Amino acid sequence: MQTIDKTDVNLRKCAMIKKFFAGMIFLAPSFLFSAGELAIVWDAGEQSNTLSWTLPQVTLPVGSYKWHEVDVYRTFGSSVGVDGWTLLASGVIDGTLTDYVGYGTYSYELRNVVQWNYDSVADAWSSSAAFPTYGPVRSYFISDGSNNNVVEITDAAGGSDGIGAQWKFTYSLQETCYPDIRIYKPGTKFTKDSEGFYERPASTWCVKEIINYDGVYSAPRPQGTNYEEWDCTNSSGVLVANGIYYVMFEIFDPFEPPDAADVGISARYYDFGGNGLYRKRGAYVGVIPVDILRVKDLTVTGITQSNTASSIGYHINASAAVTVLILDEGANFAIASATGTISYGSGSSYVYYAGSLIPASGLGADIVQVITYFRGYGANTETWDGTGPTGISVANGIYPVGVCARDGSGNTAISVSGNDQPFFEYITVDKRTSSSAVEGDAPLLGSVSPSSGTTVGSCSVITVALSDASGVNAAATTISVTSGTVVYSHANANATQSPIAGSATSTSFTLTLSTAITGEGSYTITVIAADIYGNQQTFTSKFTISAAASAGDNFKAVVKAYPQPATGGYIDIDYDTSPPTIFGVGTSVITLEVYTIFGEMVKRVTATTASPYRWNYLSLGLAPGVYIYRIKAVGNGKTYEAVKKAVIYK
Repeated sequence: MQTIDKTDVNLRKCAMIKKFFAGMIFLAPSFLFSAGELAIVWDAGEQSNTLSWTLPQVTLPVGSYKWHEVDVYRTFGSSVGVDGWTLLASGVIDGTLTDYVGYGTYSYELRNVVQWNYDSVADAWSSSAAFPTYGPVRSYFISDGSNNNVVEITDAAGGSDGIGAQWKFTYSLQETCYPDIRIYKPGTKFTKDSEGFYERPASTWCVKEIINYDGVYSAPRPQGTNYEEWDCTNSSGVLVANGIYYVMFEIFDPFEPPDAADVGISARYYDFGGNGLYRKRGAYVGVIPVDILRVKDLTVTGITQSNTASSIGYHINASAAVTVLILDEGANFAIASATGTISYGSGSSYVYYAGSLIPASGLGADIVQVITYFRGYGANTETWDGTGPTGISVANGIYPVGVCARDGSGNTAISVSGNDQPFFEYITVDKRTSSSAVEGDAPLLGSVSPSSGTTVGSCSVITVALSDASGVNAAATTISVTSGTVVYSHANANATQSPIAGSATSTSFTLTLSTAITGEGSYTITVIAADIYGNQQTFTSKFTISAAASAGDNFKAVVKAYPQPATGGYIDIDYDTSPPTIFGVGTSVITLEVYTIFGEMVKRVTATTASPYRWNYLSLGLAPGVYIYRIKAVGNGKTYEAVKKAVIYK
């Protein structure tokens, strides 16, 4: 293995990376077989890039394969740029090379590839240069942690639907540096400089500066994984309109200008702005689909003699006032273009806004019921009991039901496809007696805890809620928990189920385990539900036990700053309301960092203290406003972290 080190090659150690050919099939002379690979690995400790490669072979008239001989070239950035490609090493035959170039975005190629064969009987060599240039492969300064030039962009729920009007950027850095992060308007055009880095657009396109690198006192970010957030507001704190926005990362580090002997470095990147301080190491542009308020996944159930209420389910991506509007048979929906009021029933009024649903006729006579609640983001369910505005049950029929929403900033939303079409379904009301003497519907599962897909630290009790119009048969209903070949159930005498007799239209069951489950892994809850007529249905739900995940989630959940807003010169930051669950002790080594919304650090302290930690901010002379605090706590050999907001009023 060959190495490149501009200081002292003898101080560097690295592992040999060997890759052998497998599954070779010979083809006609001079045809390639067994496709090769060129890979790159960044070593933060050694500040090096290690290349490794396997190359395809060609058949030669003399001898058997010995090795490939290659020349390795490098350039700064992602393009040729003003620096050009620099020869690092020639005649490399090891299949691997380590370049101690230091951190930054670099590209590598294999050129002048020659295959050598040797015939030991005839003591003769033969070669072929019938190979292309391989590469480039790149080492990215900013990445997803796996050397992909990607920043993970997720909403408050970890997806991409814009849940909670909050976006989180997760990225990894090769070394501590000064990032510049800005949000840009829809339609912004980005160009690349000669090194292949994105260039900053004109300031008129910028919506908000998340972090401004400019100046010695800007906020650095450490080597490894980092997080930033954007709350969908502009520089004035106002929510932006829906659209495709962009986030741009530019990465600089506080190096002194490199020596003239440095290879492959353009002067433009260590004299940025003429201050000789910041050195550009990488850039990234990502897409943010801002959708401030959206309703989707509308589902309804009908009303029958046994099912006396309709369940109206939907998802909403942000907290808002939700209106469920039920119209009379034959009526249609329209979308309001302005604010107004419609009187309906006996003295009831429906206040609507631009973007809200209304009867297409505009008449209150077409309104059967209006249901309004303030709901948080996620899945929600409303219930209609089948009555009109006067409390009298409606006649059998098919009733249109629509959902619209309005948040505190005046944004309105209707459907997932846009605000130009009503979002509605139909509720069937049919209360006639069934032609069957005995109803044939099995019980319905209302809820199960631990709920499906959740992760908990341990489990000692399972709770299940069932309902059935004729009555749930407790004696014929069984609950069990399975992990591998182990089954916890009442029948196996390692758990106690309650109740085990009687019937009711709604029944809550508990399965209390003799010994709490603490082993990490996946567990399956199986519910065999039966009613008094023998109708039966099986439900399954999976959950996971992970002590570390539970503790981390618990830590984020309990971190809280108070009073809010702060007015008395101090803020108490509570980070551990149940020490045995998180740390097992009452004190912890904590690190508190406080930043302005522009990324400027105003406070950093490390202390060993019990929760809560009191931060006295009065002496700092801070202006009123919103501040971001990051708190890290160490306990049980693990580090927990949470990033939240605090408001200082005076």
